[in-house]
Amino acid sequence: MANTTVAKIKAMLEDEKQPHLTNMDFSGLDLSGFDFSGRTIASTNFSNCSLKKAKFIKAFLAKCNFRKSDMTNADFSEANLKEADLCLTNLENASFSRAKLGGGQNWSGQNAIKPA
Repeated sequence: MANTTVAKIKAMLEDEKQPHLTNMDFSGLDLSGFDFSGRTIASTNFSNCSLKKAKFIKAFLAKCNFRKSDMTNADFSEANLKEADLCLTNLENASFSRAKLGGGQNWSGQNAIKPA
């Protein structure tokens, strides 16, 4: 389970001096609507999270674990998702415009829902 709280994550995102949130464990948290745009969030665990309408525009998300997360209407435009695990995620209406994907477990697994 997560090693932090939703309130602490919100405070970290509001702190302009903390652009990096690497090697964190956010698993199981409801982070719907959060804006992670432009942040470096590499090697972070987002498994089993609710990330509905979350924004990851131009975020560096290499090696992040999004397994079994709900990312309905999330925006990953121009994000770097190299080696990220997107298996068994709900990506309904998620945007991956000009995002960098590859090298990870992006679309494997029988229950993966690919973006439209």
